[in-house]
Amino acid sequence: MPRVDTGMYVVETAEVFSLSRRELLSLRDWALSSRAIFVTSPSIATVDSTSGPLRLALGVGSLVGRERPPIPYRVTKSSEWVDGCAAGATEPRYLREAGEGVRARGVAVAVDYKDPPSLMLNSVRLEAVASRHAEGQPLLILLEDSTGAQLPLLALRGGEYIIEIPEGSAGDLLEYATSLYTSCGPTKDGG
Repeated sequence: MPRVDTGMYVVETAEVFSLSRRELLSLRDWALSSRAIFVTSPSIATVDSTSGPLRLALGVGSLVGRERPPIPYRVTKSSEWVDGCAAGATEPRYLREAGEGVRARGVAVAVDYKDPPSLMLNSVRLEAVASRHAEGQPLLILLEDSTGAQLPLLALRGGEYIIEIPEGSAGDLLEYATSLYTSCGPTKDGG
């Protein structure tokens, strides 16, 4: 568990979902180069607000860093421990499948309840061009609205993440989360 100190910058997961691809890549690059903490399980941090300190639940995929991020952020007001890891400790390891898919709309459902990239997108309504068959163990599926079909969005094959969305913002979000999580390592304080 890494320690979050007073004066660190927090980017909540909710901020990420409305970013353009360029902004998402900029945030990812910031997190990797600054070794920001990638939150892997919901955690509490005290942050600033207009009406005073606020105990905020940080969702999976939130970031906490010592350097100012390139998008809106909050500032921590006390020292606390969070469940997470240091992004940028190793090279990210994942594949994003190219090729054709089927355009579908529905709700993303995490199949593996312990996988942080899947949990970050769990219960999010998405429209995506997705593959019909997983190349490995499915971790996140799209439960298609009109047919109820289960289309793979993220899978694990031989220890490597496979993003099953060849194009679009849903794939960009998965690439963002997967690149940060797979680059994780211990923090300076051992978390």
